[in-house]
Amino acid sequence: MPSADEKYQLLKAIIDKELGEIAEEMSTLDNSDINSVIKFHIKHGIRDAEERQADNEPSELEVPYGTSAQLTQSMNTVLLELEVLLQYFYQACYFGTTEEQSKYKKSILALLDA
Repeated sequence: MPSADEKYQLLKAIIDKELGEIAEEMSTLDNSDINSVIKFHIKHGIRDAEERQADNEPSELEVPYGTSAQLTQSMNTVLLELEVLLQYFYQACYFGTTEEQSKYKKSILALLDA
């Protein structure tokens, strides 16, 4: 059975990677016509993540190389929650307010304390 520390480290690694990628993308945002493509992508990303969560399917988050299947499976519920929150955070980064961005980021980071 994976330890609480192993679970924390996996969750932290995924959160750090995902938030870093979103921050990197936001730093290069140029407000071009790509917004409609991004809206479509986010809408379907949210829908797909929420469907996986509702059906308790495996999360599609990329886990660090070498992570055991047992650890990933034992954390699937939390990973699904993280996946949904990341989609909403991503949406807030493009189309939301600073307050929405802050709310979702806090919710994501709060998973580390659960």
